[in-house]
Amino acid sequence: IYVLMPRLIDLGIDILDVVQTSAKDMDIKKLHREFAKDLCFCGSMDVQQVLIKMTPEEIKNEVNLRLELFSEGGLILGPSHAIQPGTPIENIIAMYEAAGSLS
Repeated sequence: IYVLMPRLIDLGIDILDVVQTSAKDMDIKKLHREFAKDLCFCGSMDVQQVLIKMTPEEIKNEVNLRLELFSEGGLILGPSHAIQPGTPIENIIAMYEAAGSLS
């Protein structure tokens, strides 16, 4: 979708739902740098690589990164898609607790 984003902006799209950061060219820092002035991003907490595989502490760091990048707004933090079966509940809680403590 990255290659289509300038065109989506030209068409008047102002929110991208969902942001899957494990997809090609969808690094959250790159997206912020290149498109945050024009788009709001929804999601970004990858369900295939981050929520299911990382530790709760690593997940909190991922949340912190996003909230610092988007401190002026432009991010609706949440999972990139449906949370996968087998995702540790501790990881899901860590995401929401970190978001709640920093927002």
